[in-house]
Amino acid sequence: MRPVGAEDHAHGFAAPGADQASEAQHFAAMQVEAHVLHRRQTAQAPDTKDDIAHMDAGQIEAVGSKYCARSELCHGIGHILYIVLNDFAKATSACDTISNHLALDACLRGVFMQGIGGIGGSLAVGSVVTTPHAKVAKDDYGYPCDSVTEKYRHACYTYLPAFENESLKNQPQNSATKLHVLTQVCESLTEPSRAYCFEGIGRYNGSTLSNAKFKDPTNRPLCESFPLDTDKESCVLGRIRYPVLHTKNPPLLAYCSQLKEPGLQDFCFRANFEYEVGTSTVTAYDACTGSLTQSLCEAAFGRYENIRDTLPDYQFGLYGEKK
Repeated sequence: MRPVGAEDHAHGFAAPGADQASEAQHFAAMQVEAHVLHRRQTAQAPDTKDDIAHMDAGQIEAVGSKYCARSELCHGIGHILYIVLNDFAKATSACDTISNHLALDACLRGVFMQGIGGIGGSLAVGSVVTTPHAKVAKDDYGYPCDSVTEKYRHACYTYLPAFENESLKNQPQNSATKLHVLTQVCESLTEPSRAYCFEGIGRYNGSTLSNAKFKDPTNRPLCESFPLDTDKESCVLGRIRYPVLHTKNPPLLAYCSQLKEPGLQDFCFRANFEYEVGTSTVTAYDACTGSLTQSLCEAAFGRYENIRDTLPDYQFGLYGEKK
């Protein structure tokens, strides 16, 4: 893999024409403005008429903080920053200027999602518009995450499997081979990047499963197949995180109940409780609704309550938020 800090132009970023980039920016801006309109109806959005469809990066930075008061809007700003700048280092730095905490994570994820050209359901993707995206070298399966500052790598590794698919798309390799390649990349890393990388594998896998498939025991072994406990835990974090964000009533407790390793099972429950319960006060019975084994889950909830104040914020990965 290319060493951290190497110049991004070594990978030959795509250089879209001005009209193409402008069209992409306009489309992404329309999506952000639609979110703003929806939020304004509930008095939760900035009262603004900014023409972000025609702004340059400096102008977006000047107004971006008011959009980034809401994570979902800030995610859209991340898309636009990459469209305008077509450069990971510059776009991630701009996100850092206008946002923090969960909004920064959302902005960064917008940058990296856009960098892969958009993923189904993203702001600028498909036949609607051809978007700027990074050219991925065929021999660097860690790109672009091996080229960005550590602070931004958690968001980047969320999409590393998608970048790897881009690298391997013209090669006759099946899913098992692709997983092996990505696992080798993750195992070559030091912490916390290694944990982020395995979380990305879990998240990518979780994004491909329907609720029914999520409960299917035959889909259970993926995370348990990795070598280290931290690899397994990170994979579980990713696997349950996607459904929390994007699926209605995901069967996460059922998934946790099916894990065979007691320590990993307990971790799965703990992470799920943090995602779903947070600082709320609920009973063990309510927290465990949907578990395949109520008593097993309630025992895990009791252990969680004893340590919940000491846990890292798993929304930022196994080790919590990097300042």
